[in-house]
Amino acid sequence: VLVGAAREVEEECGLTAQTLRWHPTPITATDAIFFGTTAEEGDSADEPVEFHYLIAQCFAWHTPGPMEYAVAGDDALDVAWYTLDELSDRCRNEGMWYSRNVLEVVQLAERLIDAGIIAPAPDELGEAVPA
Repeated sequence: VLVGAAREVEEECGLTAQTLRWHPTPITATDAIFFGTTAEEGDSADEPVEFHYLIAQCFAWHTPGPMEYAVAGDDALDVAWYTLDELSDRCRNEGMWYSRNVLEVVQLAERLIDAGIIAPAPDELGEAVPA
């Protein structure tokens, strides 16, 4: 799973394994099933599944490198860094469903860090952080 996550992050954001430190397992997953009709058109339980996917949300710390920049790939509209408060504000003010999903995963990661399940950021461990 982590190999696929790393490949997607590199393809869609330009960040490589050199600047990412991955938590060894996914922290949660999203199961999405899409039927052939919309909810307004009728009961989706009787409709065939159009597509189904499972997304494993993985966690990695990013330590910026001197020659690596996050850039949106062909499947990404934009790449941006937000604090938890900024992401919360975007969810509240813009109502974007994907921001709410991201916010929930980030909040889960924060709880896992606080509980000691995910290691703290590299600079909090006393590791050298590139200038």
